[in-house]
Amino acid sequence: MNARIDEAALRAGRDPNEIERVVNLMALEGTPNQWRERLMRVGALGFETILVGVPDGDPVPFVRRLAEDVVPRLR
Repeated sequence: MNARIDEAALRAGRDPNEIERVVNLMALEGTPNQWRERLMRVGALGFETILVGVPDGDPVPFVRRLAEDVVPRLR
């Protein structure tokens, strides 16, 4: 996928290194450990920014769990 993005950037006269790689994950399912594993796989594909959809209902428990249990273990 990155090769296609790089080629398109070059055709447009842009430096491929200046293109931000962003992915939108609509949902994270499973346990926080499974979330971390999925996010690590996505990051390994070269994405710099990962947007994560928040489930319906009260978002605070999800965001708190993501911020406290998952994100610190990604670094």
